Amino acid sequence: MTSRWTIIGGAMGLAAALASIWPMLHAIDDLGSVRAARAALAAEREAPPVPPLLPDDRITAARDADTAARAAALRIRRAATAGGVLVETLATIDPASPHVARLTLSASGSEKAVLAFADGIERADPVLRWRRWRLASIPGGAVRVEGEVLVPWR
Repeated sequence: MTSRWTIIGGAMGLAAALASIWPMLHAIDDLGSVRAARAALAAEREAPPVPPLLPDDRITAARDADTAARAAALRIRRAATAGGVLVETLATIDPASPHVARLTLSASGSEKAVLAFADGIERADPVLRWRRWRLASIPGGAVRVEGEVLVPWR
């Protein structure tokens, strides 16, 4: 006898559960419609333009990455000569990203001259940035700076 009532009770519970799902299905459908409308509104809005990180006069003007790298290399060699620093290696490597040229640099000299030279690379216009660098002492009381210099160009 109890198994009959158990089956009836289970069937009634299942019917109640199915009946409570019906309103949720409509709510889920409404939620999907609202999300689609919200996405359409967001797509219609125009994204504000992103301002440039640097003004045009601080970025190397060049037609391509090679031209920008050559201009930066010339500037680096002139600064090294003026500061009494020996440029040991200076070479162009594959660009890091569009409108950014990369140079590898190794220069040596007195500690004061090399530090001033490395600081001058960061502070001069147009902008050059050290991506990575390392300073090491070498025999004879001199130091060497080695690293990678980024050259943004337009």
